[in-house]
Amino acid sequence: MDWNYNAKYHIENYWYRFLNEKSRVLRTRNGFRFYGTIQTDGVSVSVIKKTATAKEKGNWKAKQRDTKANAAIETSGSEQTAPAESTATGSPPEDQPKKPKKPKKPRKREKPGEKRSGEFSYIHELSPEQLANMKTPIFMDPGRQDIVFGMTDESTSEEKALFRYTRSQKAKETRTTRYRKLREKVKKEHPDSNEIKAAEARLAAFSCTSILPDKYEHYVRTRGAVWPVLSKFYTSTMTASKNGNNPQPIHRKLRQSAHIKQQQADERLAKSIRVTCDDEKPIVILGDWSAPMARYHEPIRGVGFRRMLRKKGCRIYLIDEFRTSKTCPNCLTGTLKTFLKVPNPRPYQRKKMKEVLCHGLLKCTNELCMGPVEVDSVLTPRSRMYNQDLAAVLNFRHIFHSLCNYGNTPKRFCRSQPAAVATTDEQQPKKKGKTARTNK
Repeated sequence: MDWNYNAKYHIENYWYRFLNEKSRVLRTRNGFRFYGTIQTDGVSVSVIKKTATAKEKGNWKAKQRDTKANAAIETSGSEQTAPAESTATGSPPEDQPKKPKKPKKPRKREKPGEKRSGEFSYIHELSPEQLANMKTPIFMDPGRQDIVFGMTDESTSEEKALFRYTRSQKAKETRTTRYRKLREKVKKEHPDSNEIKAAEARLAAFSCTSILPDKYEHYVRTRGAVWPVLSKFYTSTMTASKNGNNPQPIHRKLRQSAHIKQQQADERLAKSIRVTCDDEKPIVILGDWSAPMARYHEPIRGVGFRRMLRKKGCRIYLIDEFRTSKTCPNCLTGTLKTFLKVPNPRPYQRKKMKEVLCHGLLKCTNELCMGPVEVDSVLTPRSRMYNQDLAAVLNFRHIFHSLCNYGNTPKRFCRSQPAAVATTDEQQPKKKGKTARTNK
């Protein structure tokens, strides 16, 4: 299939070589037209349609490039015709006053800790009236082992109102372990299992998402070479016919079941949040930290998780997580640190390092911050210990109450410290009118 610059903006014409343009799926309807985008998740295929306005917005770079090219052509043409015009009018164009150029506005730099207003609002960007209307929000901290750890605003040490959704709980609901073992069993029992493994190892050496033409060409050629072996296994392996059901491709069925289980798990999660908050449209305040592409670690759900909750009816707001997992929520001055050593969870690294620090359990470094701990049926004062996620959501609540009562974030959670720091950490009410700035 050939490719050139002129046909870049009419990519749908290439699709019409293989698809019927007059079919009901590709037909233009209510102003929406097919512009050459087809999306698939391995189970179903979706044809993406856009309006003419959306198409123009999508090609704004190409339009700018074409506009500059046309302007250059017009400028060169006007320079050639300028002498003739000057002789006809009798006044040269140089005598005409030129319009002064407008000075460029300096780019506004973001202050430390300042967040851009994007898809989701931060709670420090809300007005006092909006904060006052927030009743019984739930504070959530996304993580790896605990996908979500939450706590309502009314939670106390006597009557805890916590919310926890772990990764093992999600694995049981989505049956990912069972489906993985089933796929490995089917591959192992296949007569051409060695050839399939060799073909997959050969194809894994190339990236299918590379934007470099040479690397992507190597991937396409390699896939074409190993495709007969892989297609015979992934498309021809059928399920056993039981109870009169027709056999189906097993890999397609497993992918479809996993997709349905994931949707059901998200629906259960949103329903449990509504039950915990006792509200059909609960207010969820989420930490803004996310690591979706961390190497050798489980991903932390970010934007996709927020959009899913918003789609289920939750009102989502973000909060800055700066030092929320390092400050003691009880004494408000001590620092939390790790202290407990556990066996290395990676067996292949236990020879080099038998024990590692547990980052999930933290201890306050303030010697005056003591808590009663039961040892041999006797309460003994010891340093307070916190779960990392619990300490974070408790500090989320401190920040929220400070914004509601005083209109600012506590100093211990601010990224930019002021020049003169007060001796006490108590928040002062916000003064009206202008305040004098201190030169550093």
